[in-house]
Amino acid sequence: SMGDEIRLTTGVAGVFDESREGHLRVEYHFDRKLLFDIRPYLTGGISGDGSYHAGAGLELTRLITDGWRFTMASGPVFYDKNGGMDLGSELEFISYAEIATEVAPSVWVGANIAHISNAGLGNINPGHEMVGVSLSFRPR
Repeated sequence: SMGDEIRLTTGVAGVFDESREGHLRVEYHFDRKLLFDIRPYLTGGISGDGSYHAGAGLELTRLITDGWRFTMASGPVFYDKNGGMDLGSELEFISYAEIATEVAPSVWVGANIAHISNAGLGNINPGHEMVGVSLSFRPR
């Protein structure tokens, strides 16, 4: 059992856009398998342009080798541009892939790339990418 996990990610949003912003994301991953090895998580984040999001998703984590793991995650979020980037909708979807290594018992440091877009549900769907480093640990 992995145990519940808190994951903090900091990095840059809009990596391939003209304007780049700092980005901070916080997630709570539940150690509860819904189907196969798929687990639920909650997510919230804020970017330097004032925009923020909150939502939930599903993730799948696989151990690659001893002390290394790969995670894929995706889910819907409520997005408020709050004066920041207009992503075309208040309903957006964030997906990310991450590779991480265990630096201490149940403490993981990783690198991830995330994509946020509205899946074509809005009038516009610019989407953008976020690149970050993460720290994951079990809550006490």
